[in-house]
Amino acid sequence: MSDTLVIEIRSQLLHLLCELASTPANAKEVIKSTLESIKAHVLSYSSITNSKILGLDSTQIAKIILKLHQILMEVSSEFHLLVSNNSYEAHALYKILEGINAGSLVKTESSFRVHVTDGVTSVMGTEIFINKELMLLAVSARGSFNPYINAIAAKLLEDVGFPIRPMQSLDELCHTAFRLFEDSGTHFLDKQKYEKYLDIFVWGKPGKIADALNELTTDLWFSVLKNNKESLSYIEQLLVGLLGHADSRSRDLAVMHLNAFYDDTDWQLLQPFNVKIRTIGKEFVIREMAELEDVDLKNIFMELHAPGFHNDSKNYVLSYHVPEIRETSSGVFLKVDLGTFTRCGFYDWRFSQVKDGTLQPIMSSFDKMNSDVNLNPIQGRFIVHPGDVKDLQIHEIFIDFQDAQFDTNTGKIIERGTFESVTNSLRERYSNGINCCYLMGALERDTGTDLQNPNASPLALTCRATACSLLGGAPEFKNLMSEAKDVGMRILVDCVARISSKNYHRRYKNKSLYTRNSEGLPVVCHGSEGRALKFEDSMMLNYRKSEVWNLLISDILTFAKNYKIDGIHMDNAQAWPQIMELDAGEMYRKDTDGQPHYTTQEIFDGLVVKRNENYAYWASLLRDKYPNPIFVKICKELWREFPEFYIIADCWKGDGMEERDKCIISSGPIPRLYDLPVKLAALFGKKLHKNGSFEETEKKDVSIMRTWHEDMLRKMPEGAIVVQSSTGHSLPYPALLYGRGAWAAVDVLFFMNYVPMSFIGEQDGHAYRSKIGSLYDFEESAPINIASRLSGSDLTELDIPSMRPSGIPRIESAASLSVIPDINELKRKEEKYQKELGPEFGFDLKKIKLHYIHRRGLRHEKDVLKYGELIPVVMRHEHGWHKQVLAFARCLPEEIAIIAINLNEHPVKGWLDLKSLTSYLEKDGGVVYSIGDWDNPETGDFYFKEELLMDQHYVSILPYRSVIKGIYQSEVPSDIALERSIERLKEKLSSGQPIDGNFSVINLIKLLDDGDPQHAYKEFANTIGNIYKNFLKVHNVSPLSFAKRISVLDEYKSGKILGYCDFLNSIQAPQCPPKEFAEILINENKIGPIVFTCPELGRFSTSGGLGIMVDELSQGLSQIGQEVWIISPYYDRNKKGHTNYLTGDPANINWQTNIDVSFGGETYTLGIHRGHENGVHLIFIHNPSLFPTIYSDGRHSWIMKQIVGWAKGVLEVLCWLKVIPAILVTNDWFTGLVPAYAKIGAFGRTFEGTTFVHVVHNLDASYEGRLYPTAQENSFISIHGLPKHFLVDPYWAREVVNPSRCAIMMSDQWATVSPSYRNELLANSPLKELLKQKYMPFATPNGIPVKPRLKKLEGKGTHLDAKKELQKKYFGFQDIDPSVCLFGFVGRITEQKGVHLIIDAAQQLIPQYNYKVQFLVGGPANYTEKYSAHNANRLKELKYRFPNNFFADPDNFFYDGPFVNLGSDFGLMPSMFEPGGIVQHEFFVAGTPVIAFKTGGLRDSISEWNPNNQSGSGFLFESYNLGDFLFAIHRAITCFHQQQNYPILRMRAAEAVIDGEQVSRNWCREFYRLKGKIYYECTVRRTIYEHLDGMPWTQDDFDISVPQNQVRQKSIKKSPSGILLEKAAMKKKPRAGEEIKKHVLFRYQAPGHKLKSVQLSGSFDKWQIRHPLVYDHGKNHWHITLQLPKGKFFYKFVVDGNLWVHSHDHPTAKDEKGTINNVLEVL
Repeated sequence: MSDTLVIEIRSQLLHLLCELASTPANAKEVIKSTLESIKAHVLSYSSITNSKILGLDSTQIAKIILKLHQILMEVSSEFHLLVSNNSYEAHALYKILEGINAGSLVKTESSFRVHVTDGVTSVMGTEIFINKELMLLAVSARGSFNPYINAIAAKLLEDVGFPIRPMQSLDELCHTAFRLFEDSGTHFLDKQKYEKYLDIFVWGKPGKIADALNELTTDLWFSVLKNNKESLSYIEQLLVGLLGHADSRSRDLAVMHLNAFYDDTDWQLLQPFNVKIRTIGKEFVIREMAELEDVDLKNIFMELHAPGFHNDSKNYVLSYHVPEIRETSSGVFLKVDLGTFTRCGFYDWRFSQVKDGTLQPIMSSFDKMNSDVNLNPIQGRFIVHPGDVKDLQIHEIFIDFQDAQFDTNTGKIIERGTFESVTNSLRERYSNGINCCYLMGALERDTGTDLQNPNASPLALTCRATACSLLGGAPEFKNLMSEAKDVGMRILVDCVARISSKNYHRRYKNKSLYTRNSEGLPVVCHGSEGRALKFEDSMMLNYRKSEVWNLLISDILTFAKNYKIDGIHMDNAQAWPQIMELDAGEMYRKDTDGQPHYTTQEIFDGLVVKRNENYAYWASLLRDKYPNPIFVKICKELWREFPEFYIIADCWKGDGMEERDKCIISSGPIPRLYDLPVKLAALFGKKLHKNGSFEETEKKDVSIMRTWHEDMLRKMPEGAIVVQSSTGHSLPYPALLYGRGAWAAVDVLFFMNYVPMSFIGEQDGHAYRSKIGSLYDFEESAPINIASRLSGSDLTELDIPSMRPSGIPRIESAASLSVIPDINELKRKEEKYQKELGPEFGFDLKKIKLHYIHRRGLRHEKDVLKYGELIPVVMRHEHGWHKQVLAFARCLPEEIAIIAINLNEHPVKGWLDLKSLTSYLEKDGGVVYSIGDWDNPETGDFYFKEELLMDQHYVSILPYRSVIKGIYQSEVPSDIALERSIERLKEKLSSGQPIDGNFSVINLIKLLDDGDPQHAYKEFANTIGNIYKNFLKVHNVSPLSFAKRISVLDEYKSGKILGYCDFLNSIQAPQCPPKEFAEILINENKIGPIVFTCPELGRFSTSGGLGIMVDELSQGLSQIGQEVWIISPYYDRNKKGHTNYLTGDPANINWQTNIDVSFGGETYTLGIHRGHENGVHLIFIHNPSLFPTIYSDGRHSWIMKQIVGWAKGVLEVLCWLKVIPAILVTNDWFTGLVPAYAKIGAFGRTFEGTTFVHVVHNLDASYEGRLYPTAQENSFISIHGLPKHFLVDPYWAREVVNPSRCAIMMSDQWATVSPSYRNELLANSPLKELLKQKYMPFATPNGIPVKPRLKKLEGKGTHLDAKKELQKKYFGFQDIDPSVCLFGFVGRITEQKGVHLIIDAAQQLIPQYNYKVQFLVGGPANYTEKYSAHNANRLKELKYRFPNNFFADPDNFFYDGPFVNLGSDFGLMPSMFEPGGIVQHEFFVAGTPVIAFKTGGLRDSISEWNPNNQSGSGFLFESYNLGDFLFAIHRAITCFHQQQNYPILRMRAAEAVIDGEQVSRNWCREFYRLKGKIYYECTVRRTIYEHLDGMPWTQDDFDISVPQNQVRQKSIKKSPSGILLEKAAMKKKPRAGEEIKKHVLFRYQAPGHKLKSVQLSGSFDKWQIRHPLVYDHGKNHWHITLQLPKGKFFYKFVVDGNLWVHSHDHPTAKDEKGTINNVLEVL
């Protein structure tokens, strides 16, 4: 056996290692002491001479000794792995391994020895032999080889009888360990292997390149394992060069593998990390919820690849940690607690297991993002920044401008700023709140020899590792840094990727990049910002070369070490690394001998490129998933040396560069963005460009700020830290950009959740900058020849004339610092601008510095402004929200700041809506909070948590000023909070403010939302009892008044509250507050009798739609629990000429009494007949002379007597009945005088409490009931006895007695039978001025009772069955011809119904369609009317001409209406006007679409068929003429012949029918509104009562207590792992393919109507939530956008809090209850 190194194992050292492993991470002194003891033991070890043993030096031997003890400790049976901190010792020991240096070791004695040998690893007797190279691998692997070397050691110890702890898969791990050890000797890169790969990458095809990369991955892994520096260098050269490869897939693979290279692990090759951002000092805890299959929970551990925990440790270490594991119903909870982060760096972790002899990642299907579920490794990354980074208030300084002096005539700098002038300013800046300065121009610039060019650009750098000599050089900069450290100021300097294009340092020689000019000659590739600008004072280095990356880092490290700076500012980092597209034409060019002009290495290095800025990493498809490798490398290398170092990356955005800030932040640096000035400028109506120019545009509202914030949250990693600039060196000053708004902009800068960065001069109030020209004399770079091997040759410049410009804008790297034309003019402009802003009004730019200082001070003082979570809130007013008020909350557990910034030129008033804080405060255990002025918390008022969130917090804000409110958990008892709540409730009720946000109301609504009344009823009784006892009774407020002020109390909730009250009222118990409230509310909310008076009614006397409507409406109201009466004439003869037609009627109508009415000097006796049907009380008034027949003709004076007699008779009979109506509904002109006699006192005060509603069924001039008296008849005053102006409009040309005028004037409200008809009347009626005097006239479309109508269709078969019968009966067919399109009309032959259009259309269409169309006109003609008689004859003529295609029988009544409704292919309704319409619904209920003129109720109930989305119920024509009517029929016939569409059209028609039940509810809702009652859903009320009937309750159950306030201990925080578990327990397992929600815009318009509010409710949230719409004054509509999943949804709008309507601008459909709603399908 060869020589061996004998290592004696010492129990004391093992004990120290165990002690170290169990020491908490925060016990730094204990750790330090233990490490010193361990180091002393190693240095005092057994006698090993200075001569090399086995070729090992003493340092290697010391490392092996320590590593061997660590291995033996970890496999020992006495070593128990800890749950949270078991491998801290790994990091601690690697600190020793990095720094230990043993020259000689002192001999000690030990009984147990290990032999390190050149031979095989084995056991001989009781002696253990371990191969030297194996131990060196264990030392160099920095933890990666630990599981494997531990397994080998355990096996050896087991063989010699040493007790070891159980290890999973020990034999398999040993086998793998030896295989890895063997392979590590062959998998590495040397020069030869490097050139093989190089050849493939340059000349190979994409597939071969991919294979080579896979092979390279293995070499990479083993090179990392052995820490083989040479091999790693070769690999880095290859991977960096591949970033610029021409093949996109190769570039993508390079991105992945470079990340793996810099990670030192292959974890991201499987899946990119989910990145989270943290700062030093924050908790270092990994919490994950996973769904695991086929995983042994005892075999789970976490791998952590992180920087050494000690600040002076240089290496990353792979350590292993045993997690805390809990099984839950939602998965397995994994937690590893490592204390806090101790230094900056990348902390990568993943959960693994030992399986099949290797470490394998644990795969989970638990997906927190609810996206597609796949098996993914449980892994992630923390990027840790300095602990105080959020404390920073950064200020950018152009050093040259600091205290600079200028020639006022020439603008030239007389005296330049220097390091010394900056040094002198630091203390003042620090006192002003600035604690970090970014010094632009600190690096050595190209000032030429002996500083002969002092005006060089500060970013045209000759050496990036040297301080600028022009500004004072190294001595002065070191003085500056010394002062900064003393003051407490952090200093950042430039970090620039490019260098000066002239006079650069020798270290950059042969590293530049070239491009070809327009003549094809290579020239220097000038610097760029990654877009279109070209900085000709600088040039690009070749970032295809890893040595250029290393050179950049070397420059930074050199500068940082020499000058002790605190951080860097990477210029235009959005373009790094600037690897441009290879100029393949040049680089693959062959010489005349056929050989390539460039070598393989030169091609790979991409010496000549095309100016394609969007290339390499930024053109990769993986850039949104994988970090940018150059940033990872920079951050890792800098944080190795400087564990607390600020790395800021300048990032501009633009087209194609929108997500680069996300890429940067996920790659390590903190991005510096310019979003803030861009967004704020938009609020002030300016569009800002990167070059500093701006243009006037439309002002945006603050929603863009909310959207911006939400987008940042969505796209950025958790915990993201971002620097936001107020401006930049190329952007305008805030004072110029915002004017007076500059003060508000300062508040936005310092109050939002970004690290603020200001710019030199802005806080001094400057508005203008000089137009700075270029003093650096540029010439187009001369073409050059490139030597075939640049590595040994300098570039040769040729004296060739300048070439034509390239077309790319050419400027300096930064704005020039010297020439400021006409300083005097600049001053004049400044002074003028300052005066224009209005210093006398508080906008003095000379004093804005004080505002900066104050806001900086607030941010320093208030942690909530630095660390608080930002949650947007809204400031509202009565018409919507304040669009120019930016409101948000900054939240910490101990304090919440509510900030509202007025960005408007006018003062604003409104209230803060804090509902968005709900989820944040739900995590808090507080009960009572105070909210008040931030600067004076003593002014705060006390609120229960729910009340705080829901109430309206009123504020007033001056122009461009801010208001800040502070919210704190309060210690006051709940009783005091309740007293304040009651006091606020009183104030709100007295002032008319909403009360929904009051504590008592919130609790009441919560109980009403409870789905189980048996669970909620006792608490409900307590709540209303407390409200009544503590407030209503004390302040004499009625329960109804209280309930009416609750805006969210919809019909459903109202039904529930009344159902609960019914139950309490039914309890036989003594009076107590809950019962008193219930009894009073029930009685107060009773509406009383609803009385209809009408000239026609149902089967008794119907002549048109009026009688049908009243008949069906009255029965519908009765069915929903209302007391309904109808008073109608008992005509001497009905429409069939019969007398005594009420005798024997099923309604059991009998004479009751006679009453007399007197008018016009005469007395008339009226017979009163009474009956009852379907819950409706029927009253008929009989007088043969006054009411001979319905709408009987006669002298106008007699008609006047008729309507007077009717009006007085109706009121007299009500008095006789002792029925005083709550609502008295008059219908059309015949009943028009009823409200007049009631209101002029003709019946005393009997009807004072009655609300009169006049229903307009038809207000065409011929239907107003106009009467034309002679001069002698004097307006019939002697008959009606009413004031003349009640009936006569004095401004009309002719005297007309108009009972409709009287009805409208004297009624409390008018209504009509469709919204469209209402709008037409308001716009065009002769009575429109009277109509407009009533606020919110009611309108709802007519409907029909669907179930009875369907019953009428029973037995008639299908549509085709009915069509067959019609064709046989009316057209002489023997059998059905389904190809013939049948059009049906049912109605009177009158001009209004448009029958002439049907006749004209039929004459054309029958021959045009080759007799394949049929028309059936069912209805009688009145031959006394000229129109009717004329068209009756035409109908007969068409029937004679086209017996198989046309039918009409105008001489007889038509009785086959239901057959026509069902059998027609289309119904025809070409009515000239149609206020409501019933016939369309009779067609719809049979599934027949309708062709109609777009008027009145037809417009509201029929929608045009749209074949694209298959919606609509028929066809409409816009202009009332034959051409438009024919066009509609043509469209219908086209659809009829489309068998894929026509059946769907019939389905849609059936869905369009409006059920009379819904119509009744609409009318009832309006009646309740008019009476000031709360309308309720009667079925809900009944259901609640039935559920509670029999439940126990007594007055002893009444509990007056309130939730007791428990003050939170501020030092105790809820366990984040507990929060995660709670969320997981409530979370269902994600489903594959779960729907993604889409944004849906809802609009509502009500032309001509002034609405107070509009809300949206729908089936998408079970009708439980009302979403408030916002009014857009510009577009004149209300709107809201919601996120909805895929599906079909019904919805309605709630107008002014209680009126439920559907929009006629959107599709409608019926739900399963027959209720018509708007309908939406999200695809």
